[in-house]
Amino acid sequence: MENKVDLDRNVLGLEDDYYRCVIVCMRVSRTWISFFSTLSLVALAILGSIVATNSTDENLTKILGIAIAALSGLVSGFRILKDFTVSNEAETKALLEQVISENR
Repeated sequence: MENKVDLDRNVLGLEDDYYRCVIVCMRVSRTWISFFSTLSLVALAILGSIVATNSTDENLTKILGIAIAALSGLVSGFRILKDFTVSNEAETKALLEQVISENR
């Protein structure tokens, strides 16, 4: 028989409320991170198409190439941050379960 911890149970002190707040913040931030990551990918596609159609202007191509490189790094950073929020949420949930089970 599995001993399930009720995560909605309040315990004395503020530690459980802190972990609940962190979990909610991770879930909300993950949504915004996904939104901005998708927005950056769209901008990356638009800039790439501009470079492809205007390859005769060297200065414009250089500037847009730098912008594409920066946006690519930004998208990678967003993906890493999203992975971090997912793993950190799982760790925080485990800590919340531990706090609640210790205060039974």
